[in-house]
Amino acid sequence: MTTTAQADLTILVTGGTSGIGRALAEALAAKGCTVLTTSRNPDRLAPAERIPGVRYLRLDLADPDGPDALAEELEDLGLLDDIDVLINNAGESQSGPFEELPAESIERLFRTNVFGPVRLSQLVLPGMRARRRGRIIMVGSMLGSFPLAHRSSYSAAKAALRTFATAARQELSPFGVWVSTVEPGSIATGIGLRRTRRAHPIRTTSRRCSSISMPTNAEAFLLRRSPPRSSMRWSRRGRESSTPSAAGHRCRFCSSAHFRANSCRRSSPPSTV
Repeated sequence: MTTTAQADLTILVTGGTSGIGRALAEALAAKGCTVLTTSRNPDRLAPAERIPGVRYLRLDLADPDGPDALAEELEDLGLLDDIDVLINNAGESQSGPFEELPAESIERLFRTNVFGPVRLSQLVLPGMRARRRGRIIMVGSMLGSFPLAHRSSYSAAKAALRTFATAARQELSPFGVWVSTVEPGSIATGIGLRRTRRAHPIRTTSRRCSSISMPTNAEAFLLRRSPPRSSMRWSRRGRESSTPSAAGHRCRFCSSAHFRANSCRRSSPPSTV
Protein backbone atom coordinates (compact mmCIF):
# COMPACT_ATOMS: atom_id res chain seq x y z
CA MET A 1 0.00 0.00 0.00
CA THR A 2 2.90 2.36 0.66
CA THR A 3 3.86 2.32 -3.03
CA THR A 4 0.39 2.87 -4.49
CA ALA A 5 -1.52 5.13 -2.07
CA GLN A 6 -2.20 8.66 -3.36
CA ALA A 7 -0.87 11.45 -1.20
CA ASP A 8 -4.12 13.47 -1.40
CA LEU A 9 -6.35 10.82 0.17
CA THR A 10 -8.18 11.15 3.47
CA ILE A 11 -8.09 7.74 5.15
CA LEU A 12 -9.82 6.54 8.32
CA VAL A 13 -8.16 3.52 9.98
CA THR A 14 -9.94 2.09 13.01
CA GLY A 15 -7.83 0.55 15.74
CA GLY A 16 -4.62 2.35 14.82
CA THR A 17 -2.82 2.12 18.15
CA SER A 18 -1.31 -1.35 17.65
CA GLY A 19 -0.81 -4.21 15.22
CA ILE A 20 -1.97 -3.95 11.62
CA GLY A 21 -3.80 -0.66 12.21
CA ARG A 22 -0.73 1.11 13.58
CA ALA A 23 1.47 -0.19 10.74
CA LEU A 24 -1.08 1.08 8.20
CA ALA A 25 -1.36 4.48 9.85
CA GLU A 26 2.42 4.89 9.92
CA ALA A 27 2.84 3.87 6.27
CA LEU A 28 0.01 6.07 5.00
CA ALA A 29 1.13 9.09 7.02
CA ALA A 30 4.65 8.67 5.64
CA LYS A 31 3.12 8.71 2.15
CA GLY A 32 1.56 12.09 2.84
CA CYS A 33 -2.07 11.01 3.27
CA THR A 34 -4.41 12.65 5.76
CA VAL A 35 -4.75 9.84 8.28
CA LEU A 36 -7.41 9.57 10.98
CA THR A 37 -7.34 6.67 13.40
CA THR A 38 -9.33 5.58 16.44
CA SER A 39 -8.84 4.33 19.96
CA ARG A 40 -11.21 3.47 22.78
CA ASN A 41 -9.58 6.18 24.87
CA PRO A 42 -7.18 8.37 22.86
CA ASP A 43 -6.63 10.71 25.82
CA ARG A 44 -4.68 7.97 27.59
CA LEU A 45 -2.13 7.63 24.79
CA ALA A 46 1.30 8.89 25.73
CA PRO A 47 3.03 11.25 23.28
CA ALA A 48 5.54 8.52 22.44
CA GLU A 49 2.67 6.22 21.43
CA ARG A 50 1.23 8.68 18.93
CA ILE A 51 2.23 8.70 15.27
CA PRO A 52 3.29 12.16 14.05
CA GLY A 53 0.76 13.70 11.67
CA VAL A 54 -2.05 11.26 12.61
CA ARG A 55 -5.24 12.51 14.28
CA TYR A 56 -6.68 10.27 17.01
CA LEU A 57 -10.44 10.02 17.58
CA ARG A 58 -12.54 8.12 20.08
CA LEU A 59 -14.37 4.95 19.01
CA ASP A 60 -15.67 2.04 21.08
CA LEU A 61 -17.19 -0.50 18.72
CA ALA A 62 -18.63 -2.49 21.63
CA ASP A 63 -20.90 0.52 22.30
CA PRO A 64 -23.91 0.42 19.92
CA ASP A 65 -23.74 4.23 19.68
CA GLY A 66 -19.97 4.31 19.11
CA PRO A 67 -19.98 4.59 15.28
CA ASP A 68 -22.64 7.31 15.32
CA ALA A 69 -20.70 9.29 17.93
CA LEU A 70 -17.59 9.10 15.76
CA ALA A 71 -19.57 10.23 12.70
CA GLU A 72 -20.85 13.26 14.64
CA GLU A 73 -17.29 14.18 15.61
CA LEU A 74 -16.14 13.80 12.01
CA GLU A 75 -19.02 15.97 10.84
CA ASP A 76 -18.11 18.67 13.36
CA LEU A 77 -14.56 18.59 11.96
CA GLY A 78 -15.92 18.83 8.40
CA LEU A 79 -14.37 15.47 7.46
CA LEU A 80 -17.26 13.00 7.33
CA ASP A 81 -18.01 13.55 3.64
CA ASP A 82 -14.31 13.71 2.75
CA ILE A 83 -13.34 10.14 3.73
CA ASP A 84 -11.82 8.51 0.64
CA VAL A 85 -10.86 5.20 2.25
CA LEU A 86 -12.25 3.50 5.34
CA ILE A 87 -10.22 0.62 6.76
CA ASN A 88 -12.29 -1.32 9.30
CA ASN A 89 -9.39 -2.84 11.21
CA ALA A 90 -10.43 -2.59 14.88
CA GLY A 91 -11.72 -5.81 16.36
CA GLU A 92 -11.63 -8.27 19.21
CA SER A 93 -10.46 -11.86 19.35
CA GLN A 94 -12.27 -14.56 21.29
CA SER A 95 -11.87 -18.25 22.04
CA GLY A 96 -13.85 -20.85 23.94
CA PRO A 97 -15.67 -24.16 23.53
CA PHE A 98 -18.81 -23.83 21.41
CA GLU A 99 -21.00 -25.48 24.05
CA GLU A 100 -19.98 -23.08 26.80
CA LEU A 101 -19.93 -19.68 25.02
CA PRO A 102 -22.18 -17.22 26.91
CA ALA A 103 -24.70 -15.39 24.76
CA GLU A 104 -23.59 -11.98 26.04
CA SER A 105 -19.99 -12.68 24.99
CA ILE A 106 -21.08 -13.64 21.47
CA GLU A 107 -23.24 -10.50 21.25
CA ARG A 108 -20.34 -8.27 22.33
CA LEU A 109 -18.03 -9.91 19.79
CA PHE A 110 -20.50 -9.39 16.94
CA ARG A 111 -21.10 -5.76 17.97
CA THR A 112 -17.36 -5.13 17.86
CA ASN A 113 -16.39 -7.20 14.81
CA VAL A 114 -19.51 -7.01 12.63
CA PHE A 115 -22.22 -4.53 13.58
CA GLY A 116 -19.81 -1.68 14.39
CA PRO A 117 -17.82 -1.87 11.12
CA VAL A 118 -21.03 -2.26 9.10
CA ARG A 119 -22.61 0.80 10.75
CA LEU A 120 -19.48 2.91 10.30
CA SER A 121 -19.38 1.93 6.63
CA GLN A 122 -23.00 3.03 6.23
CA LEU A 123 -22.18 6.42 7.74
CA VAL A 124 -19.31 7.24 5.36
CA LEU A 125 -21.05 5.91 2.24
CA PRO A 126 -23.17 8.99 1.37
CA GLY A 127 -20.07 11.13 0.85
CA MET A 128 -18.40 8.42 -1.25
CA ARG A 129 -21.45 7.97 -3.43
CA ALA A 130 -21.80 11.73 -3.92
CA ARG A 131 -18.19 11.90 -5.18
CA ARG A 132 -18.64 8.61 -7.04
CA ARG A 133 -15.40 7.25 -5.65
CA GLY A 134 -14.27 5.57 -2.47
CA ARG A 135 -13.09 2.33 -0.96
CA ILE A 136 -14.02 0.39 2.17
CA ILE A 137 -11.65 -2.32 3.37
CA MET A 138 -12.75 -4.93 5.88
CA VAL A 139 -9.88 -6.56 7.77
CA GLY A 140 -11.11 -10.10 8.34
CA SER A 141 -9.24 -13.26 9.19
CA MET A 142 -8.33 -16.50 7.49
CA LEU A 143 -10.47 -18.17 10.17
CA GLY A 144 -13.48 -16.68 8.39
CA SER A 145 -12.81 -19.11 5.54
CA PHE A 146 -11.07 -21.90 7.48
CA PRO A 147 -12.57 -22.06 10.99
CA LEU A 148 -10.92 -24.01 13.80
CA ALA A 149 -12.15 -25.64 16.98
CA HIS A 150 -12.59 -23.34 20.00
CA ARG A 151 -12.67 -20.33 17.64
CA SER A 152 -16.28 -20.71 16.44
CA SER A 153 -17.53 -17.28 17.53
CA TYR A 154 -14.55 -15.39 16.13
CA SER A 155 -14.62 -17.38 12.88
CA ALA A 156 -18.36 -16.77 12.47
CA ALA A 157 -17.97 -13.03 13.04
CA LYS A 158 -15.21 -12.72 10.43
CA ALA A 159 -17.21 -14.83 7.97
CA ALA A 160 -20.20 -12.52 8.47
CA LEU A 161 -18.03 -9.46 7.84
CA ARG A 162 -16.71 -10.98 4.61
CA THR A 163 -20.24 -11.80 3.42
CA PHE A 164 -21.44 -8.26 4.12
CA ALA A 165 -18.52 -6.92 2.08
CA THR A 166 -19.09 -9.30 -0.84
CA ALA A 167 -22.75 -8.38 -1.18
CA ALA A 168 -22.14 -4.65 -0.62
CA ARG A 169 -19.50 -4.60 -3.36
CA GLN A 170 -22.09 -5.69 -5.91
CA GLU A 171 -24.47 -2.94 -4.75
CA LEU A 172 -21.95 -0.09 -4.57
CA SER A 173 -19.55 -0.70 -7.46
CA PRO A 174 -21.89 1.03 -9.97
CA PHE A 175 -21.42 4.21 -7.87
CA GLY A 176 -17.62 3.97 -7.96
CA VAL A 177 -17.39 2.68 -4.39
CA TRP A 178 -15.48 -0.55 -3.89
CA VAL A 179 -15.61 -2.85 -0.88
CA SER A 180 -12.73 -5.24 -0.26
CA THR A 181 -11.92 -7.89 2.34
CA VAL A 182 -8.44 -8.78 3.56
CA GLU A 183 -8.07 -12.08 5.42
CA PRO A 184 -4.64 -12.26 7.09
CA GLY A 185 -3.25 -15.44 8.55
CA SER A 186 -1.26 -15.63 11.76
CA ILE A 187 0.44 -12.26 12.36
CA ALA A 188 2.22 -11.21 15.55
CA THR A 189 -0.01 -8.21 16.28
CA GLY A 190 -0.57 -8.92 19.98
CA ILE A 191 -4.31 -9.50 19.52
CA GLY A 192 -3.89 -13.06 20.78
CA LEU A 193 -2.57 -11.74 24.10
CA ARG A 194 -5.72 -9.64 24.47
CA ARG A 195 -8.06 -12.44 23.37
CA THR A 196 -11.11 -12.92 25.56
CA ARG A 197 -11.58 -16.51 26.64
CA ARG A 198 -15.26 -16.83 27.32
CA ALA A 199 -16.88 -19.87 28.88
CA HIS A 200 -19.44 -20.75 31.51
CA PRO A 201 -18.19 -22.97 34.34
CA ILE A 202 -18.19 -26.53 32.97
CA ARG A 203 -21.25 -28.38 34.22
CA THR A 204 -20.57 -32.05 34.85
CA THR A 205 -22.12 -34.87 36.83
CA SER A 206 -18.94 -36.88 37.32
CA ARG A 207 -15.75 -36.06 39.20
CA ARG A 208 -13.77 -37.79 36.47
CA CYS A 209 -15.12 -35.26 33.94
CA SER A 210 -14.56 -32.12 36.00
CA SER A 211 -12.43 -30.45 33.33
CA ILE A 212 -12.09 -30.45 29.57
CA SER A 213 -8.81 -29.71 27.83
CA MET A 214 -7.91 -29.33 24.16
CA PRO A 215 -5.16 -31.64 22.85
CA THR A 216 -1.97 -29.77 22.12
CA ASN A 217 -1.88 -31.11 18.56
CA ALA A 218 -5.55 -30.44 17.81
CA GLU A 219 -4.87 -28.15 14.87
CA ALA A 220 -2.58 -30.69 13.25
CA PHE A 221 -5.23 -33.33 13.83
CA LEU A 222 -7.89 -31.22 12.10
CA LEU A 223 -5.69 -30.38 9.14
CA ARG A 224 -4.32 -33.91 8.57
CA ARG A 225 -7.59 -35.75 9.28
CA SER A 226 -5.56 -38.48 10.92
CA PRO A 227 -5.25 -39.49 14.57
CA PRO A 228 -2.22 -38.06 16.38
CA ARG A 229 0.46 -40.71 16.73
CA SER A 230 1.92 -41.53 20.11
CA SER A 231 5.43 -42.64 20.90
CA MET A 232 3.99 -45.27 23.25
CA ARG A 233 2.99 -48.73 22.05
CA TRP A 234 0.76 -51.39 23.54
CA SER A 235 2.34 -54.70 24.53
CA ARG A 236 0.60 -58.06 24.19
CA ARG A 237 -0.54 -57.83 27.81
CA GLY A 238 -2.15 -54.48 27.15
CA ARG A 239 0.38 -52.47 29.15
CA GLU A 240 1.87 -49.29 27.77
CA SER A 241 5.58 -49.36 26.94
CA SER A 242 7.96 -47.05 25.13
CA THR A 243 9.03 -49.72 22.61
CA PRO A 244 7.11 -52.53 20.89
CA SER A 245 7.43 -55.96 22.50
CA ALA A 246 9.36 -58.69 20.74
CA ALA A 247 6.17 -60.54 19.82
CA GLY A 248 4.39 -57.42 18.65
CA HIS A 249 2.15 -54.75 20.14
CA ARG A 250 -1.54 -54.24 20.72
CA CYS A 251 -2.96 -52.15 17.85
CA ARG A 252 -4.91 -49.10 19.01
CA PHE A 253 -7.06 -49.18 15.86
CA CYS A 254 -8.28 -52.79 15.62
CA SER A 255 -7.15 -54.26 19.00
CA SER A 256 -5.14 -56.97 17.21
CA ALA A 257 -1.47 -57.85 17.76
CA HIS A 258 0.79 -56.89 14.85
CA PHE A 259 4.42 -57.88 14.49
CA ARG A 260 5.37 -54.55 12.88
CA ALA A 261 4.42 -51.19 14.35
CA ASN A 262 1.95 -49.05 12.35
CA SER A 263 1.10 -51.93 10.01
CA CYS A 264 -2.65 -51.83 10.54
CA ARG A 265 -4.69 -51.02 7.43
CA ARG A 266 -7.23 -49.28 9.60
CA SER A 267 -4.72 -46.75 10.92
CA SER A 268 -5.68 -44.20 8.24
CA PRO A 269 -9.17 -42.66 8.36
CA PRO A 270 -11.40 -42.68 5.27
CA SER A 271 -10.77 -39.93 2.75
CA THR A 272 -14.30 -38.54 3.05
CA VAL A 273 -16.00 -37.10 6.09
